[in-house]
Amino acid sequence: SWCIDFRKPKPIRLGLGFDDGREIHFYSCSVRFVDEPLDAVYDWRTDIMADAWEPALARKKLRAMPDALVCDALLDQAVFAGVGNVIKNEVLFRTR
Repeated sequence: SWCIDFRKPKPIRLGLGFDDGREIHFYSCSVRFVDEPLDAVYDWRTDIMADAWEPALARKKLRAMPDALVCDALLDQAVFAGVGNVIKNEVLFRTR
């Protein structure tokens, strides 16, 4: 969850302040600071929006987790980086 120019009464996971006084705060997220070049630590083959996305790699990873629920597999960022609740819900709806 996130708020713009408003703070919830819960711990902020990541907050950004801008020169014009505006703020955006993220509460339910995972934050990782990356000090090295992004290409050295990020596997673009798992990013569904990247040109380098490899569906075959996703299938291989899915086969390695046969007991996972579909909803959990879709949200596993090591399998489908970039998928969130909206895409998960669309996939589940379309596949019934």
